[in-house]
Amino acid sequence: MKKPFYPNVIILIFVILMGTGNVGIAQIHEQKTTPPVFKQSIGVQFNPYIDQSLFTGSVRQYAFALRYSLSSQKGISFGPEFSGYYGHSLPATWQNYNFGLFLRYTFLQQKKVSPFIEVSGYYQNNKMISTDSRFDFNGSGKVVVKRLSYYAAPGISFFILKKKLSIDFFVKFSTDKFLNGRNFIPSFRLVYHF
Repeated sequence: MKKPFYPNVIILIFVILMGTGNVGIAQIHEQKTTPPVFKQSIGVQFNPYIDQSLFTGSVRQYAFALRYSLSSQKGISFGPEFSGYYGHSLPATWQNYNFGLFLRYTFLQQKKVSPFIEVSGYYQNNKMISTDSRFDFNGSGKVVVKRLSYYAAPGISFFILKKKLSIDFFVKFSTDKFLNGRNFIPSFRLVYHF
């Protein structure tokens, strides 16, 4: 006996095979797209704080920063940062250490001069120790302050050496006081890109 011919079954099988083939092609196409490329950089800063007391020798203060950054092609950078300052004078020594993360957006990133804006949140550890008995802090000889803080900083990057090095000039703003005793401070950073 002859088996009946079912054209609907053949059409259904054909549609299923074509559908799974298109899904497979779409998955292969998705696999071939390149993932976002991240560039890395390391930024450093170490310098004496320049004010009148530096030249008179009464107070010595030094600022420092070290950061690691991942940067996307869309101008977004992020990473960890360790920064702060330390100093000494006749009556006391002090140190400020900040451990945090930053997020940055760079405008005109293909140019040799690129403006940027960044924000950073960090954990701050401040300590001041008296070296003179006349300045004994509450009988303990030291003051320790630990807290969360942040800053926002607009700035500009100047690239040199085929964009392997850049110098960042920026101004940090915060509700907390910086090394200069104000809520803003100009600063700089040398960055190596790889």
